[in-house]
Amino acid sequence: MAVYKEIEKLNETVMLLLAGDPRLRDSDKKLSARIWSEQLGGVDKMKRLTAYDFLVLYTDDAAPLYSQESIGRARRLIQEKNPELRGKKWKERNDEESKVIEVVKADYPRGKVQ
Repeated sequence: MAVYKEIEKLNETVMLLLAGDPRLRDSDKKLSARIWSEQLGGVDKMKRLTAYDFLVLYTDDAAPLYSQESIGRARRLIQEKNPELRGKKWKERNDEESKVIEVVKADYPRGKVQ
């Protein structure tokens, strides 16, 4: 149950940030940095952390930091369901994805790898 609550909390945080700051809609790096800054107590506390301190916290399973993969996954899911929260690059990435799928299907019909 705790995992579900954490996912729900992350999704809520990502939704609020995407709605409030359009600059975060096209960049998982910026979105992650913003979330981590909040999780670590704000900008002033972040300024006192060394890169080493941050990496120790990031790699510690008991630390309060969401992974960048989880943040990106939450962003994609939210943007899929909420077109108004998509960034300027969303359509471009989606169109590119469709092209890649077509090429893969053409090169490997019915999932057969040569």
